[in-house]
Order: sequence, then structure tokens, then C-alpha cells
Amino acid sequence: MTARPELLARVHAALVDGVVLVDGPCGIGKSTLLESVAAAARTRGDKVLTARGHRAERWLAGQALADLLAGEQADGEVRSLARLARRGARVRAARGTRFLAVLRRWADTRPVLVVVDDLQWIDAASADAIAHAARRAGGRVRFLFSGAAEAIPGERAARLAVPPMTAPEVVDLLEPHGVAERAATRIHSESAGNPAVALAVCTGRVGELVDLAWSRLSAPARETVLVCASAARPTVSLLSRSGRSNAAADIAEAVRWGMLVVDGDTIRFTPTAASAALALKSGPAAQRRIHRRLSAVVTSAAEAVRHRALARPEPDLAVARALTTTARATPRLPDLAAELYLLAADRYPPHAVAERAESLVAAVEAGVGAGVPELVERAAGAVMAESPTQAHRVRVRTALVRHAGQSAPLMADVLAAAESDASGNASALAAVHLWCSYSATLAGDARGADEHAVDAVDHARSAGDRRTEVLGLTLRARASRLLGRGDWGAYLDAALAAPVPDTAGMLHLTPAYLAARFAAYDDRLEDARTALLGMLGAAEAGPVEDLMGPLCSLSDVATRQGRCVEAMAYARRAVHVAARAALSPGPGWYAMATAELVGGDLTRARSYAEHGVRSCVQEGNVVFRMRHLHALGQALTRLGETSAAIAALREIQHVESTLGHADPTSLRWQPELVVCLVRTGEHAEAERLARTARDRLGGSGERGAGAGLDRALAFAAAAAGDTETALALTRRGAAVFASLGQPVEQGRCLLVESTIERRRRHYTAAAGAADAALDLFTGISARPWATHARVAAAAIAGVGTTSRELTATEQRVADLVVQGASNREIALRLYVSTKAVEATLTRVYRKLGLRSRAQLVRHLSGQA
Repeated sequence: MTARPELLARVHAALVDGVVLVDGPCGIGKSTLLESVAAAARTRGDKVLTARGHRAERWLAGQALADLLAGEQADGEVRSLARLARRGARVRAARGTRFLAVLRRWADTRPVLVVVDDLQWIDAASADAIAHAARRAGGRVRFLFSGAAEAIPGERAARLAVPPMTAPEVVDLLEPHGVAERAATRIHSESAGNPAVALAVCTGRVGELVDLAWSRLSAPARETVLVCASAARPTVSLLSRSGRSNAAADIAEAVRWGMLVVDGDTIRFTPTAASAALALKSGPAAQRRIHRRLSAVVTSAAEAVRHRALARPEPDLAVARALTTTARATPRLPDLAAELYLLAADRYPPHAVAERAESLVAAVEAGVGAGVPELVERAAGAVMAESPTQAHRVRVRTALVRHAGQSAPLMADVLAAAESDASGNASALAAVHLWCSYSATLAGDARGADEHAVDAVDHARSAGDRRTEVLGLTLRARASRLLGRGDWGAYLDAALAAPVPDTAGMLHLTPAYLAARFAAYDDRLEDARTALLGMLGAAEAGPVEDLMGPLCSLSDVATRQGRCVEAMAYARRAVHVAARAALSPGPGWYAMATAELVGGDLTRARSYAEHGVRSCVQEGNVVFRMRHLHALGQALTRLGETSAAIAALREIQHVESTLGHADPTSLRWQPELVVCLVRTGEHAEAERLARTARDRLGGSGERGAGAGLDRALAFAAAAAGDTETALALTRRGAAVFASLGQPVEQGRCLLVESTIERRRRHYTAAAGAADAALDLFTGISARPWATHARVAAAAIAGVGTTSRELTATEQRVADLVVQGASNREIALRLYVSTKAVEATLTRVYRKLGLRSRAQLVRHLSGQA
């Protein structure tokens, strides 16, 4: 729970009102949360009483109450209460009243916290006494429950659902088990963020988990779950049509036990493998019966064909060919198409060798596009075990390269075998060299990427393969720009001039996508956004990996345009897509890190960047490792960890120098390092770094990259005492960013201007710049920057004021407001009610002549 501080803070804040009921599916972490809150209360010196309900003990009268009072038997009143707890209903009122009296007596000396886990299983006698106390205690007696019982806490209870773990939290959870980041993110998706399910998948205990949940389900719920396990896309409405009249209640029961998750009408298993394990429980005859029933009620023709085939599992040439034909006609549902191809391969009779091989290869290709790794591995293994033709081997290897995603080592292994398979075939060699070029690009080897791209273009021209030729020219353009050569435009123009047919699964290699990326590098953000939105619309109907490039790039563009909410939405979707399809988490996590830096939370940004660095190291992805290091450097700089930020940014500097990268527009890390070096007193090196980067910009120095360097140089000039030069530089940078439509960078320039003016003791000008930055950041929901600007504005606005007229309590409440505490958090820390805090703040506002919380923060921060 130390890794989930926000969740703990929510519980502590909710406890201010006295009673909190924690709920959530089995395995989500309710018990761990309660233990953590209880431990924290003991550390503070509170008296903590704990009990846990057990299904087998719910008939033992007074057992939970006895557990709460264990260890307190030396107290005569407690002994009397313990005896009373064992007696029948006729002493119900006395039992509750006595328990409440004991709690209040203890609360006279220190706060009391009553913690009951699995509330639904406690005995009725204890439930009565606890409910009576929870309704009436108040003051310094608080109650924390977990479970599904509705009546126990009474009307006072604050309901709090334990949310699923985020992907980085699951990665941290599984790290002691040696799980790689990419696999951990897949497990996060499979488990829907449920830590117990994630651990079961990691340790190979899915069968035990399924058996445990199955044993707790009622008979009707079991029948409904079996129908779910047989459906390709289970929904509540499908279950109702299949005869499960109480489907909603049955599904809710399975959700409580952590077996299913529901999103609207859609149902999925956690983990996905649970569906196959459960289908086996019904037996072959029952499975065939369920499939026959579903074939009559599904609304999709492709799903109907699937169910009819599963109802007849024996080899049948006509059924196999029908499955293959249906799969070809289902390109918009690649996961279903992949399954149909695989079913077809299983149903071809022994003499249909060629047709079976073609279905298996098609299953691999469709499975890669759908992001279903288990199916891909099964189909690919079957192809390679059956002496495939050279063409089939090359197609499978090429599909597996796509399956490797952003992992350079995985690509290298597959490509080595693919090159051998492609020997003597110009078209196949062109494809192999194309992917070798892309693999080298990910590894940061721009020179190697260019060499392979040249070979790909040559072989493609020899074979008349126009598509591979165009994609090879695109990779040449990418490598050329990264190396700082001037011929990249010619390569890109040549690629753009030719139409590229059938690039499904390779959108990120197309000239149109690269042109959009270069437009973003050149600060033509609206052009880039328009192009990327068009690509995203087309990618929705294609392979899943085609979604990643537009989503991540749109998040990046939205971040720079100040569309903070939009950036977060694109980034979250990219993370979700990558996890569900077992793609590399690096690109999605980079999008999340950069979006959090601008519109979210700095600590979360740091977490995503740190996990991203580790993931990219594991996968040999140098390009995204440097991007994550840049995001990490920014987060660390703003969190005040300058030395750590310098280390991260120096690593980028070293890698670029080693690999010969010379494009300062794609990854603008130099301004951040300049600021850090100035902070540590390394002024000469800071200025030298900025000047070198500016020289490399050449004619593009008046755009965003140059303006960022101007801002960094202004920071350096101000530190050296040359405030006039500093002001000129930062104002020029602000003007450039305003003209480019980049409000975040413009606001950062205003913050630097405010700092410079404050050093000159021009407080009015300083306040004006800080207020302008605050208005800018607030208007675009750039929360971390708005907080920064608010502190800067408060440091100026209240200069010369005093708050000596406040009482000690009023001053304490006001100080906690300045520290960012909510009214609930203040009440919890001061052991008063929320209403008392509100009344105190009203008096503070009146005494100081203020009207709002924001004005109070400015007033007191300025005084400090």
C-alpha cells in the first residue's frame, strides 16, 4: 500500500466523517488497505480494534465482537461486554449500548479506530452491536469496514470502492517475480488491475484462482458463466437471448468474486485464460449444446459460423472452407478472423495440407493484427512444425517481426532466421531488410538503419515491389534527418509522391505518418494534428498496432498545443491498446509521462518515465529510452531533484554523441539541461551547450526549438546578473511560442520573466507576468504548471502583509490550506469536524479581507 499513497489519503480523508465502507471485487486489495490504515493509526498512537469475518464462523454468536475486544480482558467492563456478546437476542440493545460506552470511554484519552474486514461474514449478534456504535459514536471514534453488507454502517457511512491497480503499480507488484515490464503490462490488462489475479497469472496459479471463484458461485451463476465462456463476445443481452433470464444478477455475482469485469454491456474474463479453463468444466457434450444454442441467437454471421463449427469439432472439409471464407470476409474483427482461421486449420482433413498451411499462416497474420499473442504463438508453432514452403516461412517471420513491436532484440532473432528463409528471393529480401532497418532505428543506429533501407529499396526495385521501395525511402528520410543530413527532404518527397498500397500493420513506416511527425518537429502542430486524426480514423478498422502511432503522436501534439485533457485521453488509450495487444509499453508510457507533466501530476509523470526507461532497456529500444529520460529529467527538475535530472539528461547527451544524432528538433532536451547546469553553478558549460544546439538549428532557430533555447539562455543570463539580456530573450521566446500556438511553453517563458522581474524588485511587473502565466495555465487545465504559477504569484502578491490578527487555531487551519490540504484532511489532522473547519476559514477570510481559498494561499505564501 505504500505504492498507493493516493488511495490511502482518500481513506484517511473519508474517515473524518466517522464511518467508511470499503468495497470492491475479491482480490482487489481491500484487506491490505485496511491493514495499512490500521498500522498507520497504531503508529499515531490511536487505539485500534480489529476483527475479520469468516464464512464458517458467521453462526458463532458474538465471535466478531470478541475478536475486537481480544487483549482487553483485564478491563471489568470489557469482560462483562464479552460475556454479553455470547447471549441471545433479548439482550441486543444492552449489548450495543455497552459496546458504545466502552468505545467512548477509550476515546476520552485517545482516538479509537474500529476495523472490521469481510463484514458480510460476521455473526448477527456482533453486527447489531457494531451497527449501533457506528450510528451513534461520533467524536474521536471511527469505523472502517470492508465487505458487501449494506445495513451495518448505517446512514453515516462513506462508500469507497478500491480502484484497480494502474499498470505501473502492477509492474512494481510483479517485479520481485522477475517479470519483464512488457509482460507485466499484459498481465495488468489480463487481470483488469486486480492484484490477486495478476499474481495468479504471474505464478501460474490461474487454475487455483478459477477453482476458488467457481466454488463460491451459486448454481445459476455457474450456468451463466459457462455460457459466457463459450461466447466469442459475451454480453448481458446475448446471455438474456440465450435463455439466462437472470443474467445481470449472475454476472454481478461473478464480478464480486473477481472472475469477470463488465464495461457497459460487454463482459470479459479476468484473466482471459479463465474462459478456456471454465469451458472445460462443462464437458464436451454440454459445450456442444451451448454452442448450438448460441449459434441461433448471435447477431453476427461470423459468430454463428464459429458456434456451428465448435458444435461439430470433427474434421470436415466443407466446414473448414466455410470458416476460411468467413474469416477472409471479417477483416474489421481481426481477433475473430484469427480464431476462425485457426478453427479452419483444425478442421481440414489430413489430405488438405496446402489449405491447412494457408489457414495457419493467415491465423498468424490476423492474430498479430488483433494483438492476441497466445493464438499467434500457437499458429506459428504449428506452421513451422509442418515443413512450410519458403513463402509461408517468410510470411510467418515477417508477421512475427511485427509481433515483436518495439523490441529490437526480439526483432533481431526473428530477422536472422527470416534472412536465411528469404535467400534468393528479391521480394522477400526487400521485406527482411526493411524490418532490419526499422530494428536498427529502434536501437538508435541511424547509420545501420540507412544502410538496410538502401538494401531494401534496391531489392524492392529489382522485384518490382513498389510498397517496400516507398517504405524503404521513408526509413532513409528518418535516418537522414536524425543524422543531421540535408537530403532527408528529397527521400521523403519521393516516398510521398507514390501511392502505397496495403500498409496494414505498418502505418508507422509510411511516408504520410513520418511527414506528420516531421511537421510536429517543425512546430507545424495543426498540420500534424489534422493528418494524424485522419490516420487514426483509418487505423480504427485495421490491425491494433496501427493505432499506437497516431494515438501517441496525437497525445504529443495535444500536449504542446495546450489541449491537456485531450492529451491525457489519447495517452490513456495508447496505454490500454498496448497492454491488451501485448505490445511494448514504452510508447504509451512516454505519452502518459509527457501528458502528466503538463496536465496531470508530476509524481505520476516521474513514475511512468522511470518504468518506461526500464522497459526500453529490457527491449533494447534506444529511441524511446532517450524520450523517457527526457520526460524523467523534466519531472525531476520540477520536483527539485536537480542532480538526478542532470544524470538523466546527460545520458541522452552521451547516447546522441555516441550514435551521431544531430537533430535538435526531435528531442528538445538541451534547454532542460541548461537550466539544471545553471542551478548547480556550471554557467560556462550551460551557455556552451545552448550555443552549440542553436548553431545546429540553422534556419529553424526562430521556431520552437530556438525559443526554448532562448528561455534557457535567459535563465542563465539572469543567474549571471544580466537581467536586461535575460528579459529580452524570454520575451522573444514567449512571442515565438504565442505565434506557434504553444501556450504551455509561452507560460513557462512568462514564469521566467516573473522571476527576473522579481530579482530586479519590479514587483508589479513580476506579479503581472505570474498572473498572466496562471491565467494561461488555468485556461488549458495545465494543473502542475498552474500550481507552479500560483505559488509564484502568491510569493509576490502578499509582500508586506501580515496575519498576526489570526488566533492560533485560525493560523493553523490557514497554514494547512496553504500546504494544499482539503477541509476533510484538515479536520482529520486537527480532530475536529469538517463544519468546524469551514467556520474557521470563514472567520479567517473576514479578518484578512479575503474572499476565497486561492486568495488566502496567495496572501500567506507571499508573507512567507
